[in-house]
Amino acid sequence: MKPISTDMPHLNNEVTALRRYGDDIRIPQIRKSEENLFRSAVLAAAPRRILEIGTGIGYSALLMATLLPQAEIVTIEPFAPRYREARKRMRQAGVENRVTVVSATAEEALREIKGPFDLLYLDGSKGHYLEHLRLAEPLLQKNATILADNVLFRGYVCADDSDVPRRMRTIAHRMRAFLAYLKDPRYFTTGIYETGDGFAVARRKG
Repeated sequence: MKPISTDMPHLNNEVTALRRYGDDIRIPQIRKSEENLFRSAVLAAAPRRILEIGTGIGYSALLMATLLPQAEIVTIEPFAPRYREARKRMRQAGVENRVTVVSATAEEALREIKGPFDLLYLDGSKGHYLEHLRLAEPLLQKNATILADNVLFRGYVCADDSDVPRRMRTIAHRMRAFLAYLKDPRYFTTGIYETGDGFAVARRKG
């Protein structure tokens, strides 16, 4: 992985260390195969305020904070151990004044968080992407960018139901509904990329 910026060696080191730690303990985080696309999309959007649903242990939030030194990030994580680890990592990196980690479900947090945001990154519960997007929409700028990871969900989104394990069918159905909404040309301009587990980049129409 190339360094993000030679002007921020401390943050580069923190990002690299957090990636390694997450891989070691097998915490879900953005795949290396998708990361270049993620970085490019974030930089192209050049957001001032970012809303992330699904912090994990903070890798994506820290990466965005490093890519965009002037941006403010609000990131939501419902699982207490991951929330605590993410908070710790933001303090260690010295970005806690720009990255707010919220301990709550998305449904709870989105009732309290104040917009507007220029970019929404969805990486939380895969079966709730559509619900989370609809809840977040009132907080988004008219031309906001929406990024979403794992949108092909192990390939099940494109498969016949007979080829999808029964326990995965509800999530696959919900992800299909999310993608159908995100690809509606009345509301969004959207690209779906097959890299990794699938990645969506959309721009909201004003």
